[in-house]
Amino acid sequence: MVLPLSVSCAAGEQPPPVVGAWKSSVASIEFLDGRRLGEVSLLPAMCRGDASPTAVKFTGSWRRGKLDDAGPGAVAELVSVAGDLKCERFFQYGSRDGQDWLQMTGVDAGQEAFVRK
Repeated sequence: MVLPLSVSCAAGEQPPPVVGAWKSSVASIEFLDGRRLGEVSLLPAMCRGDASPTAVKFTGSWRRGKLDDAGPGAVAELVSVAGDLKCERFFQYGSRDGQDWLQMTGVDAGQEAFVRK
């Protein structure tokens, strides 16, 4: 399923603070200034791979984005270090009780939210 992405922000709307390191129990991702990704470790199924429980290292870039039905966040363009997996994933941003979180959308694996390290 392909969801429409919008990468613009409305006038006066602050973009979500996604820059930094984020971790779930099975994966991690680091959004750096300059739209680059730092250390990324995801399960293969999170990027159209097999259902292996062993995390894979990725590289890539990101941009701010917004899904009409999910809200603001970041779009990560991911390529495995081995080069066999490539995908684009949306990370929805949210905050609850002072805790920021990112939720990867469009995947069955790793539905647990990422929290700031």
